[in-house]
Amino acid sequence: MNSDSNPEILMNEFSAAAEGDVTNREQIYELLKTAFDSGKKKEFSELIFNARYVCGLKKILGNRTIGGDVFIEKTFAEFKKYLEKVIMQLKELSRHALPDIRSGFEKQFLAPDQSSMANVMLLIEDLSAFKHFLNETSRKI
Repeated sequence: MNSDSNPEILMNEFSAAAEGDVTNREQIYELLKTAFDSGKKKEFSELIFNARYVCGLKKILGNRTIGGDVFIEKTFAEFKKYLEKVIMQLKELSRHALPDIRSGFEKQFLAPDQSSMANVMLLIEDLSAFKHFLNETSRKI
């Protein structure tokens, strides 16, 4: 079986390549499995692309030597817009998951509190790393 069509093999290869630097391996696996099982692979691909973009914007915002208040304001607005988009994509994809998985996502990542926001930022970093892994290995979902 081609590993590109098997979420478990794909996640094992990603975990091995990431050398243990993945905080939310199980959550990514559940999202990936849900995407495969529900025919939402395109939506998962969009999610990981947007997660990668959010990480890039976060890096830019963290580098205060880049000039101009207008640039920073526009970058922050873009960051906020795409962060909200990623959260909506997570919400939509998790809607197709099994009830216990969906409930876990709602509590860990989608609750309107500071802890969930911190968790979602860690998940975004892991999703970005997964996108990077796919790019580096010339794979698509």
